[in-house]
Amino acid sequence: MDYNRYASIIIEQQDTICYICDIDTYELMYVSPAGRRIVGAVSDAGWLGHKCYKLIQGRDAPCPFCTNSKLRQGEKYCWEFFNPNLQRYVALEDTLVDIDGKLCRLEMATDITDQKMAIHELKNQLTAEEALVHCIQTLTLESDMKLAIDRLLENICKFYAGSRAYIFEYEFENKIIKNTYEWCAEGVSHEIENLQNITIEYIAGWNRMFAERGEFFITSLSGDLDHNSEEYRILDAQGIKSLIAAPLLKDEKIIGFLGVDDPTVNTEDKTLLRSVTCFALADIEKRRLLKQLEYMSYNDALTGLQNRNKYIDVLQSYNERQPERLGILFLDLNGMKAANDSYGHAYGDYLLSHAAEILRRNMGDNSFRIGGDEFVSLCENISKEEFEKRVDSLRCEVREDKDCSAAVGFVWKSGDFSFNEGISYAERLMYSEKQDYYRHILDHGREHRIGVSGQVWEEIDNGRFVVHLQPVVELESGMIVGAEALVRKVGTEGRLIAPDKFISQYEVEGVIWHVDFYVFETVCSMLNRWLKAGISLKVSVNFSRYTLIKPSLVHDLLSICERHGVSPKMLNIEVTESVSQVDRDQLAKIVDDLKSAGFFIVLDDFGTKYSNLSILSAVDFDWVKLDKSLVADIEYNIRSRMVVKETLRMCGDFNGTKLLAEGIETEGQLKLLNGYRCDYGQGFYFSKPLPIEDFEELYREGSFLPRMDSGAQPAGYLKN
Repeated sequence: MDYNRYASIIIEQQDTICYICDIDTYELMYVSPAGRRIVGAVSDAGWLGHKCYKLIQGRDAPCPFCTNSKLRQGEKYCWEFFNPNLQRYVALEDTLVDIDGKLCRLEMATDITDQKMAIHELKNQLTAEEALVHCIQTLTLESDMKLAIDRLLENICKFYAGSRAYIFEYEFENKIIKNTYEWCAEGVSHEIENLQNITIEYIAGWNRMFAERGEFFITSLSGDLDHNSEEYRILDAQGIKSLIAAPLLKDEKIIGFLGVDDPTVNTEDKTLLRSVTCFALADIEKRRLLKQLEYMSYNDALTGLQNRNKYIDVLQSYNERQPERLGILFLDLNGMKAANDSYGHAYGDYLLSHAAEILRRNMGDNSFRIGGDEFVSLCENISKEEFEKRVDSLRCEVREDKDCSAAVGFVWKSGDFSFNEGISYAERLMYSEKQDYYRHILDHGREHRIGVSGQVWEEIDNGRFVVHLQPVVELESGMIVGAEALVRKVGTEGRLIAPDKFISQYEVEGVIWHVDFYVFETVCSMLNRWLKAGISLKVSVNFSRYTLIKPSLVHDLLSICERHGVSPKMLNIEVTESVSQVDRDQLAKIVDDLKSAGFFIVLDDFGTKYSNLSILSAVDFDWVKLDKSLVADIEYNIRSRMVVKETLRMCGDFNGTKLLAEGIETEGQLKLLNGYRCDYGQGFYFSKPLPIEDFEELYREGSFLPRMDSGAQPAGYLKN
């Protein structure tokens, strides 16, 4: 993420000292202008990429008091510190923030040097100073911002023996003021709900007094204000007789005020009111910052629509409260890759923003960008007629737009319905329309290159993908107990193309799920046929991590199983270790949902470059498949043997997780693995991947391996 992105995350404050750093490398990723001034970093080169402990603390190694280990997501850690390098006292608030999937530390600092020095000088003086100290402690030690402000107002109100203390904030763009915080003495009614969206002109007189005098005291409402003025009417309606107020200033501009109604003591001493405004202002700015961060986590920066995170939250909320009526629309831009390739990504960004504006204009604000060029609109509690009117308007605008070409799928549901089924149906309609688009391009000979998604649809329809099966053998008995379904692509000359030649490209293009679902549907159809023929074998199907994160994955898989009359218990879902790049909590939920639906879950390629032992402790896999790179040199490499034996031991401890060794090619490998009591195996020693018909013939012949302790050689005809 570049500097401009960080600047968009954190509102550039003149008074707020804050920075963001990588919690693993301690490298600074952002420093606010106020922070840069304090550490003397004039240019970006003076701070960007520097270690936080070096630049800020003057240390050569991470600080022994570093709070990284104490931070938890969703929680704040507040503390005070005297920085000997800067010779300043600071009150610190540390938070973990998610930036592009990376946890970073956001530290916001309030320079309290002057206040600390004042505390030391005034600690033996009068009540005003003691109250100020109490206010400072309240703000610096209380991690809950709202609670801290409420207690601050309580302290101020009690000091002046008033009835109500409050904070108002200005919204200059809307020319209004809002009561954002209040504390009321016992028996005093709350007024905050009644004091929202007040025209800023009503307090023009107050703003003049703030500018001329700073703090002011209205000793008598009836004597000091014009009875015909709007401000008198508002105050008199609340029963207020007098008040004291102080402005909240930022860059010498009034952005709000803090006040106390009906003060009865200490009214000549405005020191406390004047002193706490800077603290109240700092906390208000923090709240605005956090609201901005929250906005960015749920909104797409390019289009301004809500993003995938918000979309998932909305879908989850439907589990608890489903709308009585729901209109669902999916929209996918056509030819985005061709546009990017031909005209550059700036033009592609324009198309995305333009499409988002069309979608918002016609379907409303409850619209989401859920992928690169995929959008969804959810219209809650809308009549069918109104929904279809909006869809017609959208289609008309897209049809007439010279830049925007899009595939659309939509459905309207009411009463007792499954919103997951509705979403899946609308998505399928959209992809069906997209397929028609690409076929239209082919038929009419459009001169720009066809997108990969269109190619995949075309290739599936033309039988360019085939499924082969590789036997899975139980090593102890030698029996064929299952198979792994492997996809192959048929080249133009009829030669088979291995998946490593096309899978990665399809993942980048976001179309791999077409291939994954084609293989799954083919396997389910095959299993249905096997059941009728009396064949009962489990089959493993591979899924890309991009397919696994589809919100409707489980529902779609179960629908396919139901359509073919196949139980999920007959299917293993294989995921490669690259799935560890998915958010850990999200991955655990995906696996739990799949297992709850009845599928067995297999971790494939364990021991590859993506290897991550922690994934085994976080996710409950039924099988673990040892990668062939470890099996390949198990006869000669003692380290490989140690890894295999340790993995077997771990699997045994994980509630009976089974281990399958891939890539068995020699008798020596087989004997070693069998000696280690490895559960299952597959590889060219037994059989290469076979067309479905050849595999069925092999199984019908009753082919199996002799028990390894019999001394017999494995069946030669399995080598193929």
